[in-house]
Amino acid sequence: MESRRKSLLKTASWPVVHFTFVAGIIYFGSKILYNNGVLTEQPEWEYIGLYGLTYLSLEMTFFFLHERFWAKFGKKVR
Repeated sequence: MESRRKSLLKTASWPVVHFTFVAGIIYFGSKILYNNGVLTEQPEWEYIGLYGLTYLSLEMTFFFLHERFWAKFGKKVR
């Protein structure tokens, strides 16, 4: 069985890479929409960062719960 500590470390290490990816996708997607006239204002890093952090905190929470669920009940799956 995987320890809680290992689950927490895995949960904490993933967002470092993932935040950069999510924020980049949001920023460049917003930039494309702005350049094509869909958005009326330039994308701002503050809002992109806030959205990215909100998204990642929810994702980390559910990832941890998912990990613990599989650690407890995954032994039965073959």
